[in-house]
Formats: sequence, structure tokens, C-alpha cells
Amino acid sequence: MTKKYLLDRLPEIERLERQAELIGLDRVRDHFSLADGEAVLDAGCGSGWASRLVAREWPGTTVTGIDLTPSFVEYARQCAENEQIKNLSYVSGDITDLPFENKSFDVVWSQLVIFFLPEPESAIAEFARVLRPGGQVKIAVTESPFETIWPERPPLSQGIREMREKALHGWRMACIPQMLKSAGFQDITVETAVDRVHSFNGGASPAQRRNIEESYVQALRDDPSLAGGKDNADRLIGEILNFADDNESVSINTHWVFGGNKP
Repeated sequence: MTKKYLLDRLPEIERLERQAELIGLDRVRDHFSLADGEAVLDAGCGSGWASRLVAREWPGTTVTGIDLTPSFVEYARQCAENEQIKNLSYVSGDITDLPFENKSFDVVWSQLVIFFLPEPESAIAEFARVLRPGGQVKIAVTESPFETIWPERPPLSQGIREMREKALHGWRMACIPQMLKSAGFQDITVETAVDRVHSFNGGASPAQRRNIEESYVQALRDDPSLAGGKDNADRLIGEILNFADDNESVSINTHWVFGGNKP
């Protein structure tokens, strides 16, 4: 069973929508090449922005979004209704125990979700189960931010690293290809690009700065134990915001997409 999402609160929905603009709608669109009649699953859909994009771009497909947080699902449903998207539906559920029959989908897309799971291999096994033969999975993740930065700030990089170790179960991206192979996927692919959310040259943009404050900073305010207590959390928050506001700062981060085909 997947545990509660770290930022399970109403303002997070709007942050996810704004973050979509930073990620780039083109980045999601470029990973799809769909035919009429195909079925797509957006696993861990959040606010539903990616599934709305796919459903609009390929109206001949059937798109389903699933998320553990009921308020996110309700928001996504309302957005789809407001935009009058007819080939799109949403359900509440756990991506480690999907409520779908075997061989229900042609494509499974999962973005910025897998690292929140205590047992990501369970979700990947479920992706394989619900895919039809010849189906494809795409899993998008990003590196921990503020690892490759200038000027170097060890307290910031180390603090973020330790925070993610606690919040994200110490997982490693390099394990994903092996998880895909273990689930029976073939033709494993790895694509990389610049992470537009956390990469900047000359300080964070206003949109990036807001996203940093509403994600990492808010998580530390909600749960100071992620930094080992309130004093440490306050210091780390200061490090994060000072770096983001420094017009000489440079941050380079990577966006990864892992793929595989079901035989």
C-alpha cells in the first residue's frame, strides 16, 4: 500500500499545475506517438495536467488518470469537464495495486511519482500487468536538486540529499532499468534532458523560486523531522532560499525518462 503523498494538501494541486509550465508541455507530448483506439494510463496523475494534454492531442484515444489523493482526482475530473474533454476519465486508487483488468492499456505514463513509493517495483509490476502485449511504459523522474551547483554550498547539497533520503526511502534512479527488466519489460531505454524546474543560471526565476518554496520549503515546514528537527529545517530553508535568490548561482539538474516494451 502506498503511503500518503508528502504534500497532500489543496494548494499542492495548483502548484502541480504551475509546475507543468516549468516542466514544459512539449516534454510530455514528445514522448507519445499514439494511434486511434489506443488506451493510455496516467499513473499517479496528480492534478491531471499530463492526461488532459494527451487526451486533447490524441482525441481518438482513451485516457485514464489514477491518483491516491481523492482531492487531486476530483480536481482533475473538474478540469476535464470544464475543458469538455470526452475521452478522459479519472479514478482514485493505488498504483501499486491498480484497479484494472490485465491487458487494459497500450501505454502507461508515470511522471515524478515513482520515487515517492516505498516499493516502486510493486508499481512497475502493476504497469506490466495492465499493459497489453506490445505496450509501452514511460517513467519520468528528476535528480535531487542542488547537487550540481555553483558556487558550491555543501550544507545545502548535503541537507537536500539527507532530506530526500528520509522522504523518498533512499531510492536510486539507477535501479529503474533493473526493476523494468525484473517486471518483464524489454528494450529498456533511458533518455535525459535538462530539468527545467530546478536548473538555472543567475538565480532562480520567479516561477522556479515559487515552486521551490511551495515544494521543498513547504515540506520542511510541514515536517521538520525531514531535516532532523526544527532548527536544522530552518537552517536548510535559509540555505535553499538564499541560493535561489543569489543572482550568481547556477544549478544544473537532469530530467530522466525510462522506457520499456512489454513482449
